[in-house]
Amino acid sequence: LSMGGMQALQIGLAHPELFASVGSFSGPPFGKFDAATSYNGAFTDPKAFNAKYRLLWLGAGTAEEPFVARLREVHAALD
Repeated sequence: LSMGGMQALQIGLAHPELFASVGSFSGPPFGKFDAATSYNGAFTDPKAFNAKYRLLWLGAGTAEEPFVARLREVHAALD
């Protein structure tokens, strides 16, 4: 949770050769999320990303409103 969720994103998205799924529980990304540059450009090419990863799961509890708001921003950017 929290820091572990952020670390899961940092490590999992940097190593597609090791991870086919990445789950972040209550761990919004650091700083401003930009789909083109965040996580060393992991999301730059959606087709390539989908070929490498089977699952990207981002979640937070409804009582964690700051996290939920950030994750909604990420979701909108990835859409």
